[in-house]
Amino acid sequence: SGMQEVISSSLTSMANLEKIPAPTDLVQPLRLANPMSEDQQYLRTTLRSTILSTLSANQFNVRDGIKIFEVGRVYIPRPSDLPLELEMLVGVLTGPRWSATWLESEGSLDFFDAKGILEALLNQLHFRYNFEPMEDTLFLPGRGARISVQGSPVGVLGEVHTQILESFQIDTAPVILFELDLEVALRHIPSGTSQYKPLPRYPGAYRDLALTLDLHV
Repeated sequence: SGMQEVISSSLTSMANLEKIPAPTDLVQPLRLANPMSEDQQYLRTTLRSTILSTLSANQFNVRDGIKIFEVGRVYIPRPSDLPLELEMLVGVLTGPRWSATWLESEGSLDFFDAKGILEALLNQLHFRYNFEPMEDTLFLPGRGARISVQGSPVGVLGEVHTQILESFQIDTAPVILFELDLEVALRHIPSGTSQYKPLPRYPGAYRDLALTLDLHV
């Protein structure tokens, strides 16, 4: 869908995590016994802060719109046990939808661009899904939606609140963020509906050929 994959460290700082609103009952993230730097002291409990940090670092390096995603694990501490590791998908979109031409204006990526990308993904996986309005402190009021698959909540989608954008020093707006809990979503993939086909071993090679042929060929 034209999105670019990013990979970030599982280690982060408390300051970075605190920029994202979290439930009051969320336990404190695990701290490393021997962190190498202040920016990498804790195991992340969310991908939201890391994807917004990546967006902040790249917002002025890309002329066109930015569409990035990450698939990675978050680590939820458990008493007297190893942390619970959850596989998550998060993505953000912002900036112009396409380059401006004399035919039309560039437009801005918005909620419906992200919703279309999610629908393409969910349709490809043969999910029965729906979007319903919801409120999340991450999003502007009235600009968020819950994603459910066969009645089970699996993710969220919405326009990131301007105060959160300011905390990450993000100047582009709107910024649309979506998040899917892959651990929950993948339990609902219908069996026997998808087949794996390997990617080509070698990249495609494109050439322009001009041929001279007799008229009778």
